[in-house]
Amino acid sequence: MKKLKSLYLLTPLFLAAVSLHAQVTTDKSSLTFSGQAGGSASQQTLNVTSTSTSNSAIFFLATATETSCTNVTWLKFPNGVTGTNGTTPTAVTVVADPTGLTAGSCQGSITITPQGFSPVTVPVTFTISAIGVSPSSVAFTYQTGGTLPGAQTLTVSGPNTAFTASATTSSGGNWLDVSPTSSTISNGSNSVFVSLDNSVTPTLAAGTYNGTVTITPQGTSNNTPVNVPVTLTVTVPPPVTVSSNTLQLNYQIGGSNNQPQQTLTISTTSSQPINFGITSTVSNNPSGRDWIIVNPSSGQIPANGSAQVTVSYDTTANLPAGNWTGTLTLVTPGATPAQQTVSVNLLVSNSPLLSVPTSGLAFTYELN
Repeated sequence: MKKLKSLYLLTPLFLAAVSLHAQVTTDKSSLTFSGQAGGSASQQTLNVTSTSTSNSAIFFLATATETSCTNVTWLKFPNGVTGTNGTTPTAVTVVADPTGLTAGSCQGSITITPQGFSPVTVPVTFTISAIGVSPSSVAFTYQTGGTLPGAQTLTVSGPNTAFTASATTSSGGNWLDVSPTSSTISNGSNSVFVSLDNSVTPTLAAGTYNGTVTITPQGTSNNTPVNVPVTLTVTVPPPVTVSSNTLQLNYQIGGSNNQPQQTLTISTTSSQPINFGITSTVSNNPSGRDWIIVNPSSGQIPANGSAQVTVSYDTTANLPAGNWTGTLTLVTPGATPAQQTVSVNLLVSNSPLLSVPTSGLAFTYELN
């Protein structure tokens, strides 16, 4: 019995110690839904994660609570339940159901209560309108210096009625456009096109920008607008680096062990593969042609990886003894820099030569 009592006393102390080094968070600080009166339910995902020195999963309870429009259960989880549980990390699906609701705005919250930790509350807003708009959110990604992504389509549905559409942004200027700005629902639906402004967007610095497209019905008993959040993520071109800006090739005329080649490594930290192409030019020489061989001369750098290219001397050029120079031009569209050069020096000699790799030497030693 004494052992059980000691364990009981130690348990709160253990939880308190863990809470000092862990935190439970959600990927969204709030949730915004829009729906049509009498329409179908919509859902969003709330990712629940934790940070702890032990990297252990944390059990939690999730509850849905309405603070307005409480005459019906409109905020819930799949299967209609208002409570669920899980362990971090996991994705919690939140459902907003307009069944039984009239046009207007409803408020609620999702509370994540981790075992042994402080709860996390995520406010929820549900706007019910006489019309429906799908999808409920829009996201764009633009890379500085690249091509603007195409327009995205919002489908406006409901009874035959007129509506207006407008776009606003919270920062970065007027980078968000919408067209048309007014129209009419006919045969049950119509389309609104959301796009990025081609004069403002290219001037934006890297970062995340937020905007809103507002669709407002006209001539109905309740002209409750539908707000569609828009997120724009601006990224910088991914970097591309080469292992060396100068390559040295050596060749002995009549030599028996010539290996006049070097390896060029092209690397990137991009999350996406990057295409590359390499061309070569040489200075005037007796052969009158290009003596550089590049293999491969084009290809793809894998995401967060490297590609290797072999650069060698074309011995059929039969260059006389001397120093000869050339240049490689590496082109990586959409990366930074988009173009860079690598010098190639060729030493042709009648005497034996010592070839030393241009890359560094690495040693690995295992203790004991």
